[in-house]
Amino acid sequence: MTAPDALVLITAGRSSATLDRTGARLRNLVLVGNRITAPHPDDDFATAAYWGATLAPWPNRLRDGELRFNDATHRFPTNDPNTGTALHGTFDDVEFRIAQRSPSTVTMISTTTLAPPRWPSAVSISTTFTISDGALVAELRAENVGDADCPIGLGVHPYLDPGGPVDDAAISLPAHSRITTDERLLPTGATPHEPGRLALGGVVLDTTYAELVRDGHGRAIAVLHRADGVDVEVWGGPAATHLQVYTADTLPEPRRRTAIAIEPMTCAPDGVNGPDATVVAPARALTMTWGIRLPR
Repeated sequence: MTAPDALVLITAGRSSATLDRTGARLRNLVLVGNRITAPHPDDDFATAAYWGATLAPWPNRLRDGELRFNDATHRFPTNDPNTGTALHGTFDDVEFRIAQRSPSTVTMISTTTLAPPRWPSAVSISTTFTISDGALVAELRAENVGDADCPIGLGVHPYLDPGGPVDDAAISLPAHSRITTDERLLPTGATPHEPGRLALGGVVLDTTYAELVRDGHGRAIAVLHRADGVDVEVWGGPAATHLQVYTADTLPEPRRRTAIAIEPMTCAPDGVNGPDATVVAPARALTMTWGIRLPR
């Protein structure tokens, strides 16, 4: 059971966000009286499903639970036995401390780092959440606090309320390509994708989208068209190069297909091992902005 002092509430007008200092999780979001996130499950289930979690220093999957960098191999438990991969980094269950707080904003910093020999250099995570009446904006930052270069990937895992059956919802994705995968859900290539609205009736997604279309502020905006007629936008800033969409079909009952995760990420699955990995020098950081809002 989550201790009451682990939860942080920020508010503005008729909007509020409840955040959990364990994993810097987005636990509950209401915008202008609309429940935006799916109802939070019990804590053990939430941890296993990465419910609202911060994902670092890699999002999505790590092939064989291994980071291979500068002729060294760093190994992690393969916590998805069906695919033999390591999911979503190591900070999802780390305690974060409150560094700054106001009624509408909170900044949290990880109380521990991921450090050698587990990772090539020490990494610290901080995240700032700010709410206004109708929007949540977040800044996720990973700083290399060690003395060597290291790859870093970031992501977030908000589960959204579909406003009714997932089959009655739709999603608009701002992407020109879709990552193809093997049976382990690891990338094999890409195929063209036409940006636009996709009805979710009978559609199963655990899918990464790339070549994102951006607005004048550098944001890639996905829209969940809920079954109740409410539209919800999830956006990733310039550092978010990929969007993962998950229709929760692999969650056990009664949670199966009751929520939709739209996950901004700074790399593709296993991207920290790829040629396009973001390598961060000592005393430098990778920052990803993202948010959830009602359309204006």
